[in-house]
Amino acid sequence: MTSFITGIIVHFWFPIFIIIIIIIIVVVVVVVVVVVVIIVVVVIIIIIIIITILVKAMMEYASVMWNCVTSDAYNLEHTQQKFVSSVFFQSPRLQL
Repeated sequence: MTSFITGIIVHFWFPIFIIIIIIIIVVVVVVVVVVVVIIVVVVIIIIIIIITILVKAMMEYASVMWNCVTSDAYNLEHTQQKFVSSVFFQSPRLQL
């Protein structure tokens, strides 16, 4: 009688345990995949921020000098002329 009851318990509960283990494995795999995707997205966002802050700033440095349009060129030349005139024509030490 005991072996009959244990046989029923083993045959009845064994498939349920297998299904539960499979469900747990699937949930763990899904959680790991989601965590990896989140980490990859965060790394990509950090790389984009670094590129925006560092590389773009270096590329745009003095862009008026090497890629200027007419209005930028006029403003740059006007600023240079103002500086030169303030140094050479208004300085009491340099006047003859």
